[in-house]
Amino acid sequence: MSDIQYPLVWVAAAAVSFLLLRAYVKSKQYPRHLPLPPGPKPKPILGNALDIPLSKQWLTFQRWAAEYGTRSRHYTRVHLTHATPPGDIFHISLLGQPVIVLSGIDTAKDLLDKRSAKYSDRLDSTVASMIGWDWNVALMGYGPQWRQIRRALHEHFHQGTVKEYQSSQLSGARNLLTRLLANPDNFVPDLRYDLGATILEIAYGIQAKDSHDEYIAVGERAVEGPAEALVLGALWVEFLPFLRYVPPWFPGASYQKKAAQWFKEAMALKHEPFKKAIANFRDGAGTRSLASDVMHRDYQVGDGTSAGTEELAKNVAAVTYGAGADTSFSTLQTFFLAMALYPEAQRKAQAELDAIIGPDRLPEFADQDSLPYIHAIVKECLRWQNVFTLGLPHRLMEDDEYKGYYIPKGSIVLGNVWAISHDPQTYAEPDIFNPDRYFKDGAWDSSVLDPTTYAFGFGRRCRIAHATPLPSRNTDANDPS
Repeated sequence: MSDIQYPLVWVAAAAVSFLLLRAYVKSKQYPRHLPLPPGPKPKPILGNALDIPLSKQWLTFQRWAAEYGTRSRHYTRVHLTHATPPGDIFHISLLGQPVIVLSGIDTAKDLLDKRSAKYSDRLDSTVASMIGWDWNVALMGYGPQWRQIRRALHEHFHQGTVKEYQSSQLSGARNLLTRLLANPDNFVPDLRYDLGATILEIAYGIQAKDSHDEYIAVGERAVEGPAEALVLGALWVEFLPFLRYVPPWFPGASYQKKAAQWFKEAMALKHEPFKKAIANFRDGAGTRSLASDVMHRDYQVGDGTSAGTEELAKNVAAVTYGAGADTSFSTLQTFFLAMALYPEAQRKAQAELDAIIGPDRLPEFADQDSLPYIHAIVKECLRWQNVFTLGLPHRLMEDDEYKGYYIPKGSIVLGNVWAISHDPQTYAEPDIFNPDRYFKDGAWDSSVLDPTTYAFGFGRRCRIAHATPLPSRNTDANDPS
């Protein structure tokens, strides 16, 4: 046996032993009188780890919800009396880790909203730590640091304060229109630049130089790591944490080199724009920003520093900057695609603008309530091509029971936003972009499920869910299938 084969054998033996022990412990924990939710049959030890694709998982989960909801060996006649439609909840196993997927709006709200005290924790992610994103509040478990960052974000982004950022948003929108008029074929790079520049100004008070601005580039590179590494099942080190200590040269350990590069880019996002913002502020060249506001809460820059406050300011600003432009970019891509594919919607939107705004000025934030069709377009963009197709994973903090099913403590729980937004029982012809679905007899129809109530996730954390560049976002707007 070669020198390479010896460590391979030891790692394989350790992995098998770990998984067998986990399976044994889990088997002793499950109550015998309650079944787990139905789902695809797991393989020994691996569970469903080899069954899950690494792209467009929301579509696979939507199909599994329909396929296995009524075919599990546990699905008996008594289940037919449940209010939960078949397929609204199913279960898979990843290397012994139970994963519960919720595909119906009522089920998702019952568990993730109404029982949020149990379901709002996060997975203690080995991968997030390896790639340098464990400072992100959306990936943190409950604790003092999480509460501190969440409080700071709420103070700066609640309904009463977001109006302070409208001038930056309007300026960015006007700049984008100018660029589009000058070079309409360059709209994708221009979208990235103007959204990045707007968030950069809000978070750090930094004025972007041009489309090749170094700080915009830092943000774009940094979000690539979590978008790839945090895909469910992409890296087995998430469920076999001892693999974190396998050296990069070891066969099959290429993830170590990738993680090291992603860690470097995450640290650049966290530290580099912040350094520039503080230097500008000390020199009198900076403007008010999220970073400076957090810093000045407890002390004056240059008059003695608090390491804790500086770390908080870095985290809050990086959370805002790292994902703000990314998620907005995805939604605007959807808008452009919809206007190109559905010209009738574009004509109706233009007619409303002509009637309400007129030809002599551009819309302002104050016009929002007077533009119901534009409002419907925004909602339909969020529904038709979700930014957060699976949201962020929740972690169950204690054993739970739901309508005859057992959900074990430590389960990862996902709300399939895509399945909810494309449920034909909720939205007629869900694959069609149709802003008119929100109106009835010319008036707003409040009976239609509002996509903003679930588009950003569920539970206590849904308002900060957009703080992470999610791996489950639908980034390929040209191929929604």
